[in-house]
Amino acid sequence: MKTHKSEVPKATARGFQAVLFGLALAAPAAAPAQDATPLLRAESVRLSAAPGAGDRVGRIKSFGMLELPAVAFDGRRFSQLSGLAWDDDDEVLYAISDKGVLFHLKPVLKDGVLAEVRLVKAAPLLDPASGKPLKGRRADSEGLDILNGRNGRKGDAELVVSFERFPRIVRYRPDGRALGEHPLPEQLKDAKAYRDSNKMLESVCVDQKLGILTVPEAPLRNEREGETHIFSLSRRSWSYPLTGGMRISAIECLGDGRLLVLERDYGRLLGRAI
Repeated sequence: MKTHKSEVPKATARGFQAVLFGLALAAPAAAPAQDATPLLRAESVRLSAAPGAGDRVGRIKSFGMLELPAVAFDGRRFSQLSGLAWDDDDEVLYAISDKGVLFHLKPVLKDGVLAEVRLVKAAPLLDPASGKPLKGRRADSEGLDILNGRNGRKGDAELVVSFERFPRIVRYRPDGRALGEHPLPEQLKDAKAYRDSNKMLESVCVDQKLGILTVPEAPLRNEREGETHIFSLSRRSWSYPLTGGMRISAIECLGDGRLLVLERDYGRLLGRAI
C-alpha cells in the first residue's frame, strides 16, 4: 500500500476549543427543550483566557462552554464522555461514553449564550450480531461522527463509532441499533499491531471526499516513535508527525480534505497538556 503524505493542521489549546464549539455549539439556534427532560446542573467555565462567549476564532463563533456533572439517567451513568456529534436537522447533540452508551442532549441558548443542557435519552450501543447491549471490553467506544446530520431531512441520521480493545468501526442508528461494521485497512485489523489495547482507534470522522477517516491513539508497533498515520477506510493513508510525546485524542473533518487534530499528553509529573 502506498502512503500519501499530507499536511494536517495540528491542534493547540485554541484548536481544542474549535472541536468543542464547532461540534456542540455551532448550530444557529438550539430547539426549545422539553420540560419532561431533566436539566443538568451545569456550570459555566472557560477553557482558556480566550475566546469567551460571543467571540470568534476564524469562522467559528463561541457560544460558551459548560461543565456537566456525572449523573445517573435512564439506568445509565452519564460520565466519561469520549465523543460528540451535532445533528443539525433534528437539533440533537449526541455524546458517547467509553462504556458503550449513546446520550441525546439538547443545548439551550439564552440571549445567544449556551446556558443549559438537557438530557433527553440514553441508548446502549447494541452488538451487531446478538442485538444485545455491548458489555465489558467490547463496550469501549471512543470516536464519534455523524452521517446525514445536515441534509435537510429529519430522522435519517447515522452515527459512526470507533472502538478500542477490539478495534473496529461500526455504524449505528441514534437508538443504538447497529447498521453494520466497516472493514478496516489491513494495518488496523490485528489487535497485536497496536502498542496497547487502550491505544487503538481513539478517533474517527467522515469527510465527504475521503470517506471515513480514523487514527490510532499511538503509533502502531511497526511505526517509529513520533510519527503515526491517518487512515482512510478506502485504503489510503497519510503520515502525521506527532508533537513530542503527544498522543492523538480526537480528529474532526472540516471538509475539503481538511482535518483538525487534537493531541494530548497526560504527563505524570507535569499534568495534562494539549
